[in-house]
Amino acid sequence: KDYSDIVMVVGSDRVSDFDKLLSKQNKIDYTFNTIKVVSAGERDPDADGASGMSASKMREAAKNEKTTDFLEGIPDTLSVKEKLDLMAKVREGMGL
Repeated sequence: KDYSDIVMVVGSDRVSDFDKLLSKQNKIDYTFNTIKVVSAGERDPDADGASGMSASKMREAAKNEKTTDFLEGIPDTLSVKEKLDLMAKVREGMGL
């Protein structure tokens, strides 16, 4: 697509890493006018629900078809159907 500016939202602990990586690869693997990396906020890995979720935990839940865990890891701004569709897409992306 013809996007010229992007914002990538990542976990607070990954902002610096992605900022360096995306800036380094700009004009090599892709060309954007601006790249902004922002924090999705602090995460408590021991918390229940979406606030304690990580991409690794979500992929693991999708892989093992732990639907309840996957659904709980997504904010309620999405419907259950949208969450299930997302889980299916994650599984598809993982080749499952």
